[in-house]
Amino acid sequence: MGKARNPLWLIGLANIILNGFGLTAAVPFLLRQAGLLVPQITGITSFILIPSFCFFLWAPIVEIGLTRRQWWMLLYSIGALCHFLALLQPLPSHLSWFTALLFIANIAMFGAIGILGPLVRDAVPDSLRGKAVGYIEAAVAVSAGGAGLVIWLAQHCSRTVLAFSVAALGLIPVVAMYFIHEPERTPRPRLANQFRAIAVDLGSGLRMRSVREGLVIFLSPMSAAAMTYLFSGIAADYRVGTHTTVLLGAGGWTAANAAGAFLGGRLAGRLGPRLYYPLAGIAAGLCAVAIMLAPIAPATFTLGSLFYAATGGLCGAAALALTIDLTAGAGHAASTWFAAFYAASDLPWTYMQWADGQGYKHFGVRGMLGIDAIGNALPAVLFLLYLRALQSRHRAESTSPTPPRESSPLPPLPALPDA
Repeated sequence: MGKARNPLWLIGLANIILNGFGLTAAVPFLLRQAGLLVPQITGITSFILIPSFCFFLWAPIVEIGLTRRQWWMLLYSIGALCHFLALLQPLPSHLSWFTALLFIANIAMFGAIGILGPLVRDAVPDSLRGKAVGYIEAAVAVSAGGAGLVIWLAQHCSRTVLAFSVAALGLIPVVAMYFIHEPERTPRPRLANQFRAIAVDLGSGLRMRSVREGLVIFLSPMSAAAMTYLFSGIAADYRVGTHTTVLLGAGGWTAANAAGAFLGGRLAGRLGPRLYYPLAGIAAGLCAVAIMLAPIAPATFTLGSLFYAATGGLCGAAALALTIDLTAGAGHAASTWFAAFYAASDLPWTYMQWADGQGYKHFGVRGMLGIDAIGNALPAVLFLLYLRALQSRHRAESTSPTPPRESSPLPPLPALPDA
């Protein structure tokens, strides 16, 4: 009953959330099909995505009562049910119910994010965690491609068939998680003790240099790879037709991103996530520079976007690996810290899209790529210099007769005794 009994592909399958990523990306199409105007659509999509930025606030609940597996299956079952009911609502007459149900679904499904890291940490041997991260990120890439499937179903099937299909897709992670073995944990405290323990752990963690450094790293644009989902907007600048763009969006970019995630998981295992994270950002920056300097031509767009999508997979695997590494030994706050770091790593992806857009506004497509390259690579280079300085100080302190101070970069969070 050890960690090795869990197939890594099964862990990846548990993270194929087509009705989450795919439906969220397809909601604008569904609303436009119902006759809503673009300003209304953007307001609704912004509202239903609020849980993506604040889900760490209710993440502690998954450490109480049920096992992590059981919480995962419960929360994603709630998400699938809400998506099913939402798609049965006639639009635009029942728009409020449609919006509210999607919002509740996101509360449940984003609340499950904090489960994944601690579960992988406990259920997968240390030597296989890098590969597990690759499978998880590849599943994310496959899930992102689910928007095309949802749109195709909406065009060719009734709303009832669409609702049942999306609900069935939503049960994929539930069924996969059912077959994953979770090792026994220490007895979990009652609700009041759990929140008290988490408050103590979070407070002590925020006073640690390593935690503050981790938050700064995730909030910086290093390895954001924000251009990953922006290439479709600049296809016309490279004289690329709609058919080619659709083919790339439906399969090419997803496959490249998944391949990058698989490779990134293995590199994270070999190099260690603290070193690999900035290297992934430099790779994304160099790719953006290469596209920027290449001729404005369809071939540049096709090859460049595919390579950049692959570096996006590298960066995604790096972020997940570093998050899992930082939360090792975090005690009762493991899910909370994992969710907090995960949410922090989402923010640069948002503001770098705005920054890339400003680069396009003032300097055209080359300026857009230049801003993206600087955002990915410059903080990464600075962080590597920081790691080098820490290593030099550590070597100097190791030869000093005085006890060395905390100098190891980004150690994991401290464990908290059971309440």
